[in-house]
Amino acid sequence: MSVVKCFLSNSEYKPKQGRLFRLLFKVVGLVVGATLAFSANLLIPSYEIFSGLNVSGGVIAVLVGWCCWRIVQYPPVADFLIEVQVESQRISWSSWSSVKRTTTVVLVAMGILSIYLLLCDIVIQLLLRSLCILNI
Repeated sequence: MSVVKCFLSNSEYKPKQGRLFRLLFKVVGLVVGATLAFSANLLIPSYEIFSGLNVSGGVIAVLVGWCCWRIVQYPPVADFLIEVQVESQRISWSSWSSVKRTTTVVLVAMGILSIYLLLCDIVIQLLLRSLCILNI
């Protein structure tokens, strides 16, 4: 299906697959469209596209929403979003106790490392002051 046919069509491509990521993309598009509509109506009552053609913010919001809905129906984009959702379902998440344990280990290791570097800095400062290289 060509891009033009896809944008002029109102059919869905694989409607039962990849719902979560398609919905996410549509919501982002609607937020962008609503932001454009709000800013258009707040700052300028209407956008002037050509010398006599004015477009209000609501029309811009509808156009942006339609474009986002059609983009997720374009077969290459839809297939990509479907594959992303399938791959994200294969992720194995760590348990909460495992996350707490590993975070504690990292924080303790960083604390020990920072104390070690502080002691090294103090020793180097004392050495440089005793050799009269550092005069602070």
